[in-house]
Order: sequence, then C-alpha cells, then structure tokens
Amino acid sequence: MAALIEATQRPTTDLISSTSTKVAVKALMDGTLSIMDFANVMSLEGRVFSASAGSVTTPVTFGAGTIDTTEPDLQIIVPSGTTIIPLDILLVMEAYGSTALFEFMASIGQGSTVAHGTDTDVTPVNVNLGYGTNTACTVGAASNADAVYQTSNIVEFWRGCEPVAVTVATADDDSTFYPVNYSWKAKDAGYLPILNGKGALTVFAASQAGTGFIQCRWAEFPTAYLS
Repeated sequence: MAALIEATQRPTTDLISSTSTKVAVKALMDGTLSIMDFANVMSLEGRVFSASAGSVTTPVTFGAGTIDTTEPDLQIIVPSGTTIIPLDILLVMEAYGSTALFEFMASIGQGSTVAHGTDTDVTPVNVNLGYGTNTACTVGAASNADAVYQTSNIVEFWRGCEPVAVTVATADDDSTFYPVNYSWKAKDAGYLPILNGKGALTVFAASQAGTGFIQCRWAEFPTAYLS
C-alpha cells in the first residue's frame, strides 16, 4: 500500500515560474489521494522564508517595560504587490530582568508609513535551499523606539503575558520558574493571518530587561496569485 500510482494529468500553473506544466496526481494503490498541507507545498515551491532576531548564542535585547509600538523586537515590512502568510513564530526568553510584567504580542497590519527605524538588519533565508527565490520583504530586529507601526487593518493575532517575572539566576529556590519558550503556529490556530502589503508583521516581547531570540516563518508570493 505504500506504493504510489499516477492518476490523470492536467495542465497547471507553477507558482514559481508561472509556466504551463503537467503535474501527475499521486495516489495510493487503493486510490486514496496523497495530499500535503499548505506549508509543505509552499516550502517545496520555494515560497517559505525564515528570519531570526538573535542567532546561535547571541540574543537580542527586547524592548524594556510594556509593549511600545515604536519598539518592535522583530519587524517584517511587506511592500505593495506582495502578500505574506505567517506560519509560525517562536519566542525564546533568555532573561526576563527583575520582577516586572512580561508580555508578548504579534500583529499584522497595513499602512503607507511603516518603517523600521534604527534596528539590526536581518537577512531572511528561503527554507528550501535549492531555490534562489528571494523575499521581497525587509526585516529588522530590536528597533530602538523609533519604528513606525501599522496604521490600518491591524490584527493582533498572538498575545500573552506573565504577571510577574523574576531574575531566575538570583531568585530563591522556591520562586516560580517562568517558561523559556512561547510559540504560535497557524496550524494550531486554525486560520491564516493574511497580509496584503504595503504593511508589516511585528513581534514584541517586553519586560524589564528581557533578552532572547525570535524566529518567524512565513509564506510569500505576489498578491496577484490570490486575486
């Protein structure tokens, strides 16, 4: 039953090359179709990109205090004519700082004046290393309170907080140990946030003196493909 058979062939349009080609529909021996999910298909077609704030053993410093829209910790700016769909976000806290509120949030939105401000440039990578497709987006990390937030159609699709954060390295043994990893996955959410540029995807992780890493993956294609 593990063997595959080919069913009918039909003309189709490849999202990468936009050229007509023939694709064989695959099925198991009992006729059951073999189907991949959206993220897998987009990865094979070279349409999924990854960007990280912080790398290897070097974290970034997150915005201090509460969430400040001028201080995104990861910001993906999407130009006109491009659409992105966030697939997953991973937030790893290396330090929270002293006792204080910790909160995180991710949002998409549009606006003609979206800008990074002073931040660290991040180079996105196509997760399919066999493709030379480059992203049309620009990415920055750890903006220094001078970025410009989205101005319209803003959707906050991920949010959470810890009411008290402690300096784990100096806390008493009976203190609460706060989570290290926080994640959002479109597959678990059950819906797809879809951003038709011009706009931005922004991620915030605010605490008294937080440091850590943010990883984000998204599918990207010309907006015309969804028209």
